[in-house]
Amino acid sequence: MQSSTRGNRLLVRSCVAAVLGSIPALALAQAAPPAQGAPAAQAAPGPQAVAAAPTPSPLAQIPGVAVRHYDVTGNTIEAIRASIAAQRPKDPATGNPVPSSSTWSVGVSVKKATTGNSCKLTGATATFKGEVVMPRLVGIEAVPAPVQTQWRNYVASMEQQQADRLRQPYQRLGEVERAVMASSCEGAGAAGNKAIAEITKAAPVAPAAAAPTPANPTQR
Repeated sequence: MQSSTRGNRLLVRSCVAAVLGSIPALALAQAAPPAQGAPAAQAAPGPQAVAAAPTPSPLAQIPGVAVRHYDVTGNTIEAIRASIAAQRPKDPATGNPVPSSSTWSVGVSVKKATTGNSCKLTGATATFKGEVVMPRLVGIEAVPAPVQTQWRNYVASMEQQQADRLRQPYQRLGEVERAVMASSCEGAGAAGNKAIAEITKAAPVAPAAAAPTPANPTQR
């Protein structure tokens, strides 16, 4: 009687197009100009500012997630909006451009041990892969500081929203592994697919991103 151990890669996959829609239009509050004849305000002298370390993206905290960028240009909010709109599909519900989207998939590697005609599952490892599409502002160093701030806040809100979406299926990989191990060699694929279908059904629907709102009605 012969026994053998081997590993198989099951075609257990789910891909969810998590399109990020209904994001408020990128808006920048414009400071009111000084009254005619009034002297321009002078900044008080002080110590040289030290640039703060960039905050890590929440997407980097989820293993298996890759970010793909598309380049946008513009020195004003209006120009950046136009650059995004020229490249991205539109949300059919709102007609607004969809600046960011994400997809994810799960695969399962299974180990089996066979003795004669008997087969037993000895291990299952689920892996997660995600991809997020994000805009990247080219030449941001030359963009006016207020626009830079608004842009970075806008991107940060999209990154957080996409991370919230992808984190849930990633955190439930153990459910897929347990479902596969509770099945048989013949039923491992179906069991894994059923578990992933349940995760897909419970995947969060992203709300509108919390893009910064202008301090006054003037938007540009």
